[in-house]
Amino acid sequence: MSLSDINKYREDNKRYLNQVGKLREYRRGMSQLKKLYGQDFEEVFYSFFGGESACISMSVNNLNINKDKLAVFRTKGGGMVKESMIGLLTHYANGQGNPISHYTSRIEIDRETSYEIFKISVNDIPYRLMGGIFYNVPSDYFMIIDNFLVFGGSKKALTDFVHSYVLKKNIQTDPIYKECSKLFTSKGNFKFYSSTGSALPLFTSYLNADINERINKHKETIS
Repeated sequence: MSLSDINKYREDNKRYLNQVGKLREYRRGMSQLKKLYGQDFEEVFYSFFGGESACISMSVNNLNINKDKLAVFRTKGGGMVKESMIGLLTHYANGQGNPISHYTSRIEIDRETSYEIFKISVNDIPYRLMGGIFYNVPSDYFMIIDNFLVFGGSKKALTDFVHSYVLKKNIQTDPIYKECSKLFTSKGNFKFYSSTGSALPLFTSYLNADINERINKHKETIS
């Protein structure tokens, strides 16, 4: 998802939450984050958010699809986001009487390359910050890689993402995607590129019951 006007998105999201009767729940969630982390989590996040985000599933064949989902956010700079996120986590750690190392582990790619993973106590932060597109995307852990902030539900999911990222196993290097991207309009905010049959378990979690019923009737044709 690409946002040209982040402030308008925030306003529209709160307007929508008010219309569906969830604004109070949203505000309660933000208050909880502030109590845990000592700052307005939303303001800190939007101070470094670069306007682009993605929901990624590392394994659509896994029975627990949600556990392997990731939320990826482009930021204004890796150094800036790390300082901000470590500040939030340090406040939480101090409140629990633990050193920040208690919540830190490391992914070793090779002798010279490694990335830190941080454990965080609230498991639905992407949803609280950005709304329904990140529903059921867990945030038990986070990491910073280059200019990206990545939330995930397990160390394994983040480790798999890092290996794919480092080895450049992504759509930007996919020749078929490169051809398809020539047909994309610059006016669209959402783009879907997938193996439809393999991705059905992921798609159905975002669709209503009526559409899912139709898909199930024609599953063999779609696959």
